[in-house]
Amino acid sequence: MQTSKLVKYRKENVPTVLIIFGGTGDLMAKKVLPALYHLFEKNKFPTFFRVIGIARKELSNSDYRSFVTKVLEEHKDAKRKDSSQMKSFTDLFFYYRGFVKEFKDFENLASKLGMVDKEWKTCSNKIFYLGVPPNLYEPTLRNLAKSGLTKPCSLEEGWTRVMVEKPFGRDLRSAKRLCQILCSLFKREQLYLIDHYLGKEMVQNILFFRFANSFFEGFWNNKFVDRIEVRLLEDIGVEGRGKFYDSVGALRDVGQNHLLQMLALTTMDNPVKFEPEAIRSNRAKILEKLRILTEKEICQLTFRAQYNGYRKIEGVPPNSATETYFKIIAFLDSPRWQGVPIVLESGKRLEKPRKEVIVHLKHPANCLCPKELGEHYASRIVFSLEPKEAIEMYLQSKEPGFESYIGEKGLGCVLRGESRKAQYVEEYEKLLFDCIVGDQTFFVSVEETNAAWKFIDPILDEWKKGLVPLEQYELGQNLVLSESKIVEQRLRETTGLKKELGIVGLGKMGSNLAFNLIDKGWRVVGFNRTYEVTKGLEERGIVGVATLKEMVSKLTPPRVIWLMVKAGEPVDELLFGEGGLINCLEKGDIVIDGGNSFYKDSVRRAQKLEEKGITFVDVGVSGGPEGARTGACLMVGGTRKTYEKLLPMYLDIAPLWVFSFLKVLGRGIS
Repeated sequence: MQTSKLVKYRKENVPTVLIIFGGTGDLMAKKVLPALYHLFEKNKFPTFFRVIGIARKELSNSDYRSFVTKVLEEHKDAKRKDSSQMKSFTDLFFYYRGFVKEFKDFENLASKLGMVDKEWKTCSNKIFYLGVPPNLYEPTLRNLAKSGLTKPCSLEEGWTRVMVEKPFGRDLRSAKRLCQILCSLFKREQLYLIDHYLGKEMVQNILFFRFANSFFEGFWNNKFVDRIEVRLLEDIGVEGRGKFYDSVGALRDVGQNHLLQMLALTTMDNPVKFEPEAIRSNRAKILEKLRILTEKEICQLTFRAQYNGYRKIEGVPPNSATETYFKIIAFLDSPRWQGVPIVLESGKRLEKPRKEVIVHLKHPANCLCPKELGEHYASRIVFSLEPKEAIEMYLQSKEPGFESYIGEKGLGCVLRGESRKAQYVEEYEKLLFDCIVGDQTFFVSVEETNAAWKFIDPILDEWKKGLVPLEQYELGQNLVLSESKIVEQRLRETTGLKKELGIVGLGKMGSNLAFNLIDKGWRVVGFNRTYEVTKGLEERGIVGVATLKEMVSKLTPPRVIWLMVKAGEPVDELLFGEGGLINCLEKGDIVIDGGNSFYKDSVRRAQKLEEKGITFVDVGVSGGPEGARTGACLMVGGTRKTYEKLLPMYLDIAPLWVFSFLKVLGRGIS
């Protein structure tokens, strides 16, 4: 018999009042009210609980309860409700007519809440939910703070909380302003910023799957992960909210928040403790590692499109340049994920909904694969949100029979099959309940918001300039998904590196470096002054040559050659002496000096080779022969472009935990 463990302690039965600004709006009707009713059905409210709706309409308490009843009866997941139960639920609702820009209305509200506490003979927790348009956030927040409504009764009771819906600004500047207002008026523990995707079962399960099953962490890094894909593809359009959607677009609507939150949970470091502060801090830290794309990278690695018919939607201008689909290749500048491409993709009006995170693993260099198989498959782990909710691993296994055929097998668990659950209800149930009990784990922090906008802003700026063309695609078709693969193709063209290397100097360091790379699937051509040494190593996989000219001829241009000889004259002789590399190599080739040379010598060599169009890189190697064999510490110099091109090789040489940068050639990585 399976048992479940409660991993969080919650204070659930504290008298609470939920005050909703925008108490008759769409947010209330579509998301909040159905979620509250589900919580009520599940007996998740404190013994003393009340909802006060605030809006500009002239309504009595009775009118407001009738509004609540009508909304629930018309909701998509409406069931036949027991009339007495419905009455018990609506009796929790009270109405107050107020204007968020009028301070006197907040003073009157304070008086009403004081009467509630007097009735209950306690100081209740109070949750202020901002269900108003973003342009009303500031006056609402300032009046709340000014009125004293958000001050606790004491250190032990009567805490107040403020729930704020996305969007948290429309760019970094406005987000910082909102965060500045929030943090100046309220304490961090009072702020509950809502991204409803963090309330989804499968999104939360990414966290539990990774850190409740410790054996995954051993390969959850760039040594074993080839790429990560995060996508939210929908078959629905934006009908009914054209004016709003056109003001934000797909990237602001889901990219800055939902996709990046899913990415954060997939790539964050282990928080060690299941505590809100640790989890939110680690989400923020990994988002802060998102590399800011340059103008050139944005042109090469981003794609945007708009579905045909979008401009005919009410509220959308006939010349709208707003994207309804996008794909972005992103990177995390952290030792754990350095060099792993991350595909962020989302779109409306596609053939079928598909919402998922896929972690693609690298194909093993020494796999047990029959040579006649041809194509090799790599394993992958899929967190699927739609059409089904599941965690699945796709692995390779021998097919039954006499021949050694390998097939792909799925292994995993389906949380829920395809269902017709009402959108948002479950997510808002969880988030409302977490706020009631004071759990911030799945709410967005100020730091996460700012880090996300810092990555998104430059992309939006370049799109606005028209540097990335706005493509068109047909409704209900997936052709745009194929067309957008151009960004992956461009990535391969700019960062592609053959797993082929020449090593000059096959002493203890050079030979062990060669064996290390051969184990990772590299073809290594080796040269040593003493040819007998080279011949003796051929049986261990090194392609031996007798001269530097022969080495160059056996490598496919553009070539990469690693010098693993003593610093000083031997390096100059190999580079510039009779029969040296400068006379054999071609424009575009790369020479790496791994001998810890004096930096002024490296500068001189780089300048001389640059005249021939040959790139020179100085890479300090530490760790001795054992390090060269099992993982050396590399201190990498050169330009950023060269560094990124050679990164797959560096990652195969170095152990993950010591990968670092150091200034070389007087400038370091630039």
